[in-house]
Amino acid sequence: MSKQRGEAKETKEKCAECGKISGCDSWLSCEVCDGWYHAKCVGIKEEAYKMLQELETCHWFCSGCNKKVGKIIPNLVRLNDRVTEVDKKVSKLEVELTACSENVGKMKDEMCGRVAKLETEMASKHLEFKNLNQVVEQIDDAFQKLVNERLENVVEKHTISFTDIVKQQLEEEMVKNVGETVRKEVHESLGKVSENIHEVQSSIQETKIQAAEQRDHESRRNNIILYRVPEGDAPSNEERNKQDLAFCLQLFNIGMQVGIGEEDLVHVFRLGKRPESGAPRPLMVQLTRYNLKNLIMESLFKLKQSEQKFRQIVIAHDMTKAEREHCRNLVADARDMATDDTSGEFIYRVRGPPGDMKILKLRKRN
Repeated sequence: MSKQRGEAKETKEKCAECGKISGCDSWLSCEVCDGWYHAKCVGIKEEAYKMLQELETCHWFCSGCNKKVGKIIPNLVRLNDRVTEVDKKVSKLEVELTACSENVGKMKDEMCGRVAKLETEMASKHLEFKNLNQVVEQIDDAFQKLVNERLENVVEKHTISFTDIVKQQLEEEMVKNVGETVRKEVHESLGKVSENIHEVQSSIQETKIQAAEQRDHESRRNNIILYRVPEGDAPSNEERNKQDLAFCLQLFNIGMQVGIGEEDLVHVFRLGKRPESGAPRPLMVQLTRYNLKNLIMESLFKLKQSEQKFRQIVIAHDMTKAEREHCRNLVADARDMATDDTSGEFIYRVRGPPGDMKILKLRKRN
């Protein structure tokens, strides 16, 4: 804390109060600004100076820094408490994220297994179809050979009795009937195979749609959409984008007090073309981590007590097409439930993250 004069000479320090190097053998150094002071110049007597030298746990600040320290220490305490709270939330969210990642991995493995199984079944059906065609060809060849042999025998004998003719006609009719029966069965079997192939193709298509929906959901997982954010009047898109970025940082840190920096934002951009009416377009905000998005959604209630320019802002999840359709259906159901409820004591609201939205029945506040 305090220094001897010899140290001040070696470092060529001057007294920040009188501006001189000499004049006193007792020196003090401020632990905040590292300024040097004569003990005499700051009103510290020799007895007090010696006592300060003996107390290693004593800290000394100049008058200018002393005023700042009085404000800094309470802020540091509050900041430490806030950091501890945020660390707990981050740990909890990391556990949830790990669980979600494991679930996604299981779903992916299950889908891949189902697709492989369906592909195997389809290959098996194609093989059965091919074998069936070969059997039909063999039967046709056998029938044709039999008929040819019968005709050759008739030509060789030159004479055929009426009984032999009738017998031959019966045999030919039997061959014909057997052939038609076999063809009918083959046709039915081919129809069943076609139906099975159609079912397999439908199942594969459904699996592909589900996988695409899951990939779309994951790509939007860290995104939020801001509505009613005024658009800037800068001449270039780059300057307007900087204005949107600055507004987002003010909203998150001043309006909601969640502590998000520019490095936590991946992209900030407007959705759609700028309308002629001048109405502000929705603003897409892509965050680096899901826990930051979760922190923002948990702090929405703070907007009610924020500045007027922040109160009108609406913040929502970035949902897939299927999730938006599901949300619209839930909202319509909630309106119907509110209409059917004649007590007037409850309101119905849609709440929850995308994919897990529910209708909540809430009692009205008096």
